[in-house]
Amino acid sequence: MYTMDVLHGRARGPRAGRMTDRIVAWSQCKSLAMSSSAHKMGCCIPIYILRAAVCACVVACSDTDRIRVRAFLWNADAQVNLANMYYRGDGVPRDAAEAAAWFRKAAERGDASAQARLGAMYVHGDGVPADSAIAAQWFQKAAEQGDASAQVSIGSMYVLGKGIPKDAARGLDWYRRAAEQGDAGAQEYLGFAYNLGLGVPEDPEIAAEWYRKAAAHGPAHAEGKIGWMYYRGYGFPKDAAQAAVWLRRAAEHGDASAESRLGLMYDRGDGVPKDEVQAAEWYDKAAEQGDPSAQVLLAEMYMEGIGVPQDPKRGVAWYRAAAEQGNEIGQFGLGVAYQSGSGVPRDLVESYMWLRLSASAGYQRARDPLRTIESQLTSGQFVEAKRLASEWNEKHRESER
Repeated sequence: MYTMDVLHGRARGPRAGRMTDRIVAWSQCKSLAMSSSAHKMGCCIPIYILRAAVCACVVACSDTDRIRVRAFLWNADAQVNLANMYYRGDGVPRDAAEAAAWFRKAAERGDASAQARLGAMYVHGDGVPADSAIAAQWFQKAAEQGDASAQVSIGSMYVLGKGIPKDAARGLDWYRRAAEQGDAGAQEYLGFAYNLGLGVPEDPEIAAEWYRKAAAHGPAHAEGKIGWMYYRGYGFPKDAAQAAVWLRRAAEHGDASAESRLGLMYDRGDGVPKDEVQAAEWYDKAAEQGDPSAQVLLAEMYMEGIGVPQDPKRGVAWYRAAAEQGNEIGQFGLGVAYQSGSGVPRDLVESYMWLRLSASAGYQRARDPLRTIESQLTSGQFVEAKRLASEWNEKHRESER
């Protein structure tokens, strides 16, 4: 009854007293509403107590508590807000399981954003056990309400057959729905699909159209694809200068593949004035991001002193970075460096190992030096080099699993 007095303004005393009374009432209601037993009872909490808590909360609680009480009163927006707070640790201790519980409450009330977030949590096993089938169910519910991110997610699951039977046509239909809402990722995927003929007839002009729509939102990868299509004359008229314009846009947005390709154009003077210094700068940007083609090209420039001061040690370091990623040209360059002792101490066992890996990957230039070195190795060195190559292959396969 005390809380009802507060609710109806019947508490005695001056205004300050009524404020104190409300704070006390709020504390009592909060203790009940926020208790673990109340959490489990859900709708069994007397509604008049929760309403009293909300009324008192207007003057006596933090923003976090206001959201919490509204969430307990089954307000879906508040439930999503509270879930996000738990997920980020914003004003409350970070708790992915608690976040999932609140996303579920909002999702079950039909909130599309909560359905999409809950689906993502099931995909990653974040706060809930990983379960692709349950994730697909929530993505489907959100997608049917028009949530573009969920449409992309369910589209991907249909394309991959993850959590649901594989159905590329249905997957592309969901991607298309998201793309038509302006989702750049979906637009880029449709460009990719039409470019390679994945689930649709190969059509470079339609691919170019979707890539251009995606690029209008700024995704660097789409800009880079447009640039490369101009360069190849695929979907667009062949135009090296236009290719350079689009590749520069993507490169300036940090796309490693575009940085590497723009470097190559400066290296060759193709669509831009030949400039080996700029070529090296773009190669370096891409190489730092782990692009193995750029790492090899930059290594060659350091070995020869083209566009950069000659520095065989740095050249070998970039060859090694590419070689360790399984790039056969990087493996060849590293093998040759060990053979000649350029940038590293001469070591025929190491040389044979890297050249053997390169040749095994199909790089024909590695075969002649491989035969030359094999004739110079002792039987023990030959066995050791083969063992090292085998160990590298096994380690590389494990890392790709």
